[in-house]
Amino acid sequence: GPVLSESFDNHLLKVQIIQLLFERKYAPASAALKAAIARADKTLGVEIGGYYLLLLVAQQGSGDTEAARQTCEQALQVFSAIHKAGNESEFVAGFLGLFNAALGNRDAAMSEARRAAGISANDALNASGTEEMLARTQVQLGDYDAAISTISHILQGPSATFGWGMPLTRATLEIDPTWDPLRGDPRFQGLVASEAPKSADK
Repeated sequence: GPVLSESFDNHLLKVQIIQLLFERKYAPASAALKAAIARADKTLGVEIGGYYLLLLVAQQGSGDTEAARQTCEQALQVFSAIHKAGNESEFVAGFLGLFNAALGNRDAAMSEARRAAGISANDALNASGTEEMLARTQVQLGDYDAAISTISHILQGPSATFGWGMPLTRATLEIDPTWDPLRGDPRFQGLVASEAPKSADK
């Protein structure tokens, strides 16, 4: 069906695209995201980062590494400009960390991730969202053990999100392609399997 415009419902658009990603339907997800980014205006602010994040996941999932690199470079330009304009939020730092990580810029990625964590340290819910972005950053860097430890900590408390569009839970861990590199690890399998036993009786 037609893609909804941001002015109508940005959240609903992201939910629809996330569903495509969960189903590994990368081509229609990429097409919808490119269209959304092309017509986004400045009122979207840092929320544009969510579109870039989802597009990165779609392009990496489909194996299009060159397109993923271009997406990250474009996103870094956007968020560097937002940062230079005076936005010092954990959201900006988190996105800068993630996209630097996807480009292999380890030092810059971890510097921004630490900055995001410091900004949100006194806000439990925002700290959870920052931790989720850290876990995504760690996966991009290939730091899988660290990512699993971060995810384990997130699951112990209330979960918020920024960028992705829905909180990290055991249910989303099971189907979010972001975590595909972790699926062979018994620790990750244990996190997914430790859902309440009742859910196994479907």
